Amino acid sequence: EAFKAFYRFENNHHWKGLNQAAGRAANTSPLDILRKNLKILFNENESVSERIKQLRGEKNGDYSFPWFGQAVYTPLLLVTSNLKHAVINGPVEYALDYLRLWPKQFQVQNNIPEDEWKIIPQMQAIVSEVADRNKLDLWQIDWAWYELQGKDAQSSPKNYWVIIPGGSAGLRKV
Repeated sequence: EAFKAFYRFENNHHWKGLNQAAGRAANTSPLDILRKNLKILFNENESVSERIKQLRGEKNGDYSFPWFGQAVYTPLLLVTSNLKHAVINGPVEYALDYLRLWPKQFQVQNNIPEDEWKIIPQMQAIVSEVADRNKLDLWQIDWAWYELQGKDAQSSPKNYWVIIPGGSAGLRKV
């Protein structure tokens, strides 16, 4: 229940659409497999790439199960690593493609994990670099990606966005 509770917006105050995937992950996999996945994921003695490889594998991994994809495990990495590892989810993928930082054709396709262990850390490095250049932490840049994906960002070529660094950082439409 604590696993599912983390993904509810009223608890995390950040991600709105993850509660369904997290609930399915928790409800469709045996609890011992979920625990093994979390133990692997939180093992800071291994690189993120190695952890993803163990979870998702070059094919399906030893502990792979449906609904435990990048949109579910990267938020956990973010909050358990003290904002060290970036979230990679739909809004981030959209933003990286939109800004031509990581084109869609090179992203993980259809949640197929074959190259996920290579792709996710590379995308996280790009997100971290963009955040650093704009003096944002990874929590703040995650909000920026979400805002960029919003309809306002797509509706008119006349939209401009200002990223404001600092403790009250945010994305402002000007």
